[in-house]
Amino acid sequence: MALPKVIKDRVLIKRADLKDTYHGVIATPEVGQQPSYEGTVQAVGPKVKEIAVGDHVLYERHAGTEMFQVGLEGYVLLPEAQIIGILG
Repeated sequence: MALPKVIKDRVLIKRADLKDTYHGVIATPEVGQQPSYEGTVQAVGPKVKEIAVGDHVLYERHAGTEMFQVGLEGYVLLPEAQIIGILG
């Protein structure tokens, strides 16, 4: 599956991975680990003003309605307004 074309004020973010401990080929997530609400911007729509491709951003906890996976990578598609800040 290819990444979608981003339109309007939407931002496509590759979610930061959760830390897993690998035992051979079996991955076990760390106990009590909270999901990450940060990631790297992969694409922006034409109406996005303050965010650029490559920015590492923090987004709202319940942001985005579109979450999907391409291969082993997780992505979220959300409006620019739901981004809290640029981490650097």
